[in-house]
Amino acid sequence: MMPSKIRRIDYFPDEMIAGVAGRLQAVDFGIYWMICTLIYSRGGPIDNDHIWMARLFHKTHWRVVRASMDRLIAFGKVVKVGNQLTVVRCENELQRARKRVAGAPQDRHKRAASEPQETPVSNENNDISKTPTNNYQPATIRKKGAAKAAPKESADDLNRPAFLDRTKGTNHASKRLPSGIDPDWQLDAGDRQYAREQGSTEDEIEAMLASFVAHHTNGPGRTRRWKKYHGANGAWGTWVRNEAKFRSRGPSAAGNRQAGPGGRGDTGVVAALRTLKDRRETL
Repeated sequence: MMPSKIRRIDYFPDEMIAGVAGRLQAVDFGIYWMICTLIYSRGGPIDNDHIWMARLFHKTHWRVVRASMDRLIAFGKVVKVGNQLTVVRCENELQRARKRVAGAPQDRHKRAASEPQETPVSNENNDISKTPTNNYQPATIRKKGAAKAAPKESADDLNRPAFLDRTKGTNHASKRLPSGIDPDWQLDAGDRQYAREQGSTEDEIEAMLASFVAHHTNGPGRTRRWKKYHGANGAWGTWVRNEAKFRSRGPSAAGNRQAGPGGRGDTGVVAALRTLKDRRETL
C-alpha cells in the first residue's frame, strides 16, 4: 500500500531566513526552494536532472541550473544520493507529516471517548405519554373591542436607519427636522466683529441677519441640524463667509448690488430684509 500524499507541511520562516540569508545567491535560493517544493510534492527525493529542472523556470538555461545545483551540493544544502537529490530538512518534515496523518484517526477516537455521553431518559415511570397534550399557546383570534397589541420590534427593526422606516400614520420626516432657531434670534458681539473682519458694513450685517433668520426659521436651512449658530465655526460664520465669497464674484452673484424690488439698487440681502419687513408689517 502506497503512503498517502502529504498535502500540508509545517513551514518555519525564521529558520529558513537564518539558513540562507547571506549565504545563497538569488538564483541559488530560487532553485533551492524549487528543489524543496518538488521533494514535498513527490514525497521523497527527486531526480538529479538539471534539464528537467530548467524547464520549470521561465527563460532559464540549463547551464545556469546545473551550476547552481552544483553550488548547493557543495554548500551542503542539497544532498546527492546516487542519481537523486534530497534535503535533510525536507525528509524530516515529511516524516513528521506522515506521523500526523497516521495518528489522526486515533486522535479522533480519543477525543470522542473523552467527551461526556448523554444518558437517555426513559419514559417508563412517568405518565407523560398517557395524559393528553395541552396547547398553552395563547389564542390568535382577537376578541371584538379588545385593544390590538403593538407589534414587537425585532433586532433588525432597532438597527434600521430612520429614513427606511415607512410605518403608516407616522410623519417621520417632521420628527427628523430640527425646529430651527427663534425668529427673534440676535447676534452677539463676537458675531458682529467676525462679520466686520470679513469686510461687511453695519447695514450689510443687518441685512445678512434678516436673511439668516428667515432661512433657518422657515427655509431649507431647517433640514440641517446645526450644533451651534453663533461663532465663526457655527452657522453664522458659514453664512458670512459665503456672503463674502458671493460678493467677490462680481455683479451677477448674489450679495452684490443689483436692481432689487422697485428698481432700487439693493443687494440681495437688503432686498430680502425689505421683503421680510413688509411681511411683518402686513401681519
